[in-house]
Amino acid sequence: MRERINDYMTRAEKLKQHIEDVKTAGQYHEQYHIAKGSTGHSYKTVFSKFIDEFLTEVQVEDPYIRNTHQIYNFLRFCELLVIPPARVRKISLVTGPDE
Repeated sequence: MRERINDYMTRAEKLKQHIEDVKTAGQYHEQYHIAKGSTGHSYKTVFSKFIDEFLTEVQVEDPYIRNTHQIYNFLRFCELLVIPPARVRKISLVTGPDE
């Protein structure tokens, strides 16, 4: 039983180190929960910690951008990506097939 527990602990430590390495490399996923009815969550407040002078390319995957207001929201997000300190040169949008 102790041996099995030690194996699990070793695997957990390796996983923890891998996650830290990925975060350091800037390749991680983070969720930002916004409560229903809350205000003050602009694109700048949500994404500013990810935008710096090293950011050169952004890929957005949203299979549901169809309506005019969704396109305008994407446009506002793109506007944020091209003002300093960002140096974004390429923005890609991946959507789903239209039914």
